[in-house]
Parts: sequence; structure tokens; C-alpha cells
Amino acid sequence: MPLPAPPAPGALGAPASTGPLAWALALLALAVLLALGTGLGKLLGSRSWGVPEALIAGALGLLVAPAGALPLLPQAVIAVWEQLPLILLTLVFGTLLLGKPLPRAAQLWRPLSAQILLALTLAFGQYLMAALVVLALSSRLEGIHPLLACLIEVAYEGGHGSAAAMGPTYARLGFPGGEALGLAMATVGLLSSTLVGGVGGGAGATVRLAGGGTAGWGSGAGGGGGGGRQGWWGGARRGWPRGRGWRSSGGDGQGS
Repeated sequence: MPLPAPPAPGALGAPASTGPLAWALALLALAVLLALGTGLGKLLGSRSWGVPEALIAGALGLLVAPAGALPLLPQAVIAVWEQLPLILLTLVFGTLLLGKPLPRAAQLWRPLSAQILLALTLAFGQYLMAALVVLALSSRLEGIHPLLACLIEVAYEGGHGSAAAMGPTYARLGFPGGEALGLAMATVGLLSSTLVGGVGGGAGATVRLAGGGTAGWGSGAGGGGGGGRQGWWGGARRGWPRGRGWRSSGGDGQGS
């Protein structure tokens, strides 16, 4: 995907302030926020609670945004940042698996089939619940757009990438606010899952068993020393490449 050039000052649909200087300031501010978030995250040990450093950087960004408690950033920086999500998400997900070893096709079937079934169940369930809510509200309130029923699945299961990618489609179908609502819902989903699953469950993330083994978030409970290793889908680990995030039922609970 080619990176678009910064819009020229005064161009149609772009504020006059988003020139090269605004782009340089916006990218510099983004780098500084990420550096601060990374430093604070390591200092506070946020990863042990499931809180990524990027979330801390985002909180700092909200603090210094034009509408934040300490408005240090100009509106021109926000105007540039609004053009970055789809570009950056494409780069992130396009390079996510580069350099990672892939297992043989026979070893992919069990985790892949379970993941597909789970994804389809969540997707159709979210579409169904959202459609019922929109149907109930549309009979009582005016201005309820039918595409509101798509927001939960696209934002919660798809995340920020899907929400940003669906923005132009929403606009073509007469729902221009769909992208902003989708990104907001994806952010709420990220925050709630991080706080509930990470911070809320951090104290009990590793349980010491009577036999000396450990059960982590991605493993089954096993006896000390003799239990089998399990992966994130709960099945026995056989032939899968060694990687971070595994839990050994007979070891110290650290990633391999």
C-alpha cells in the first residue's frame, strides 16, 4: 500500500495547517508519546498486568490533546493524526508474522479450526444482538441508521483496523459517522478487555499448584514436573514452534 503524501495546504478537505511542518510536529509528538509510554510502562511493570505500553502512550496523548486536561498539542497535530490510523494499521498487520516460523499444515488444523469456529460464533452472535437492539430502538427513536447493527462486530471482534477500513464504506452508504463510532467502540473494547482481563486478573494470573507446577493463562493445570505442555487453544503442544507466551504445567510458568 503506497503511503499517501501529506495533503497540500489549502487542499480540498484538508485544513491549511496540515503542511510539512505540521506533519513533522505530529510525527515527532507521536514518537515522544510512544517513548514516554514505553518508559513508564517498564518503570511501572505494566506488562505484568496485561497493560501494553501503547495504551499508556494513548492516555498521555489524551492528556495533552487540545481537549485534554493539559492542552499542549495544536489542532494541526490532531488533523495529521486523523490520517494515520489506516496507514499504520496496514503496516502493523502486514508485517505481523514476518520472521515467525510456521508449522506444518497438519499441525495447523486443530488450533485453526477451533479459532475459526470461535470467530464465527462471536461474529454472528454480535451481529444478532446488535440487530435486535437496533430493530427495537428504530421503532421508538428517529434517525437510527441500520448500519449501527454492524458496529459491534466490526469494532469488538475486528478492532481498530476493521473499524478504520470500513470507514469509506460507511460513508458511501450514508453513514459518515460510522468510522468514528467504530474506532470509539474498538477503544472501549480494548480498554475494558485490558482492565478486566489484565489488571483485574493480574493477581491470579499464575496459580501455584500443590504438586509444584503452575497453571498460566494459556495452559491447563498439570502435576509438577510431569504434565504436558499446552498452548493458547488448550490442546497439547506437539510439534508447534517454540515461542513466547507458552506455559509449562511442570515448570516455572515462564514462556519457552
